[in-house]
Amino acid sequence: MQADRGLGRLDAGRLLAGGTTARYAGGSLLSLDTRELGRALAGRDRPPRRSRRFSRVRAPWQAVVATDLAVLARGRWQLGQLAVAAAVPVVVARTEGLGALPPAVWAGCLLGGGLAATAAGRAAREAHGAPELDRLFALSAAAVVRSRAVVPLVATALVGTLSGLLLGVGTGLVGTWALLGLAAAPAWAAASLRGALRPDPDWSGPVVSTPMGVLPAGVGATLVQGVDVGVVGSLPLLAVLVTGGPTPLLVAVQAGWALLLAAAVLVQLGRRRSPGS
Repeated sequence: MQADRGLGRLDAGRLLAGGTTARYAGGSLLSLDTRELGRALAGRDRPPRRSRRFSRVRAPWQAVVATDLAVLARGRWQLGQLAVAAAVPVVVARTEGLGALPPAVWAGCLLGGGLAATAAGRAAREAHGAPELDRLFALSAAAVVRSRAVVPLVATALVGTLSGLLLGVGTGLVGTWALLGLAAAPAWAAASLRGALRPDPDWSGPVVSTPMGVLPAGVGATLVQGVDVGVVGSLPLLAVLVTGGPTPLLVAVQAGWALLLAAAVLVQLGRRRSPGS
């Protein structure tokens, strides 16, 4: 009864926002696409306090970067996610019992990297859902992918560097830890784009019967795209934790491995046929 009497106080904006959230959540459940769930939980963006003309934007790729940056800055959850992402590895490492277990600390780093990649990839996920937006720019598919990698790279680099600084406090290797966190950033930036631009589950092919109902074969491989790059790209970090601390050689290995994976992912995404083309 109380709920019925309160219906009259709901404005059109709240009803529209609630309906949109329910639609995205339902679509995520039916299509097994976690990107839809992310759109459902994103909420409404904060309205800008003042209009911006982006006067420094001169080239099409700069317009893509400026758009991604505006989406990240205006999100209600994304900036908070980045802050939590920087804190999670430190909390795990400073927790008595967990901090002495390298796999546990590595898992905390993976969780932090995943949160940062998810937050930084929101603009790419929305662009994947509305591919006509990218066609407004005079850029090839590969150039768009490279442009969309800028904001995730900057965001994951800031998060990784901050986490590394905090992990290195009291060890005498603060700078080396910070460089280690920075070195892993390219892998997580690539993971962000790979997860955002992954293909939709193929319902036209073979299906399998599960307790949840009929699902397309190979859907699990589709859902982990993005996460796989982040995990594989952080393997040198696990070696650092197991051996007791970072060295210049291990930092160089981490940087080279992450850059190699990121380049391979960007090339693969650039060659993939753009949605709707």
